[in-house]
Amino acid sequence: MIKNKKSIHINVDPDDHALFKIQCVKRDLSMQEVFAAFAKRVGLESTDMIRFLDQIANDKSVKAIKKKYTRSDVDAIFSMIEQTEEDN
Repeated sequence: MIKNKKSIHINVDPDDHALFKIQCVKRDLSMQEVFAAFAKRVGLESTDMIRFLDQIANDKSVKAIKKKYTRSDVDAIFSMIEQTEEDN
């Protein structure tokens, strides 16, 4: 039985790409080999890869929450806290 391969097209920051490539080359690996191994381990629910995915998801949530609030929002919250402390 012949298996067709699936291709993945991703965009990454040029600096991240360069640093990733350097780490691959240091180990005599292609980026293709690393991504294929990553996909396989994720699909097999390897514990370390699932923890890695959970960390990425958590980081994404934190980033989304931080994006919601402007600097002035944060300053206003701290002002309210300070005012409450002064009133007590």
